[in-house]
Amino acid sequence: MPLRPRASVDRYNHSLTYTQRKARPVSMIVTAEGPSGRAKIRSDEPKHALGLAQYLRTIGYNAWIEDTNGNAIDEKALKMAISSRHVDAPSS
Repeated sequence: MPLRPRASVDRYNHSLTYTQRKARPVSMIVTAEGPSGRAKIRSDEPKHALGLAQYLRTIGYNAWIEDTNGNAIDEKALKMAISSRHVDAPSS
């Protein structure tokens, strides 16, 4: 009987904090209206979504971030969550 490879997912990853283990990825949509029309870009990474919204504003678009239900996401709160996540991250 052939051996099965071990599962690559560690169910009990003790190197993560409780909050990091319980956090679920959140899909966000960066919506922008500008000279060439409307754009919607999906992102699962908050830092990417913030950077994209800021970039779109610099090139003349009116941009904001929404959740998948169309509700606006508070960008200041998102920035604070990103910075606190980096503070909690283990240093290498």
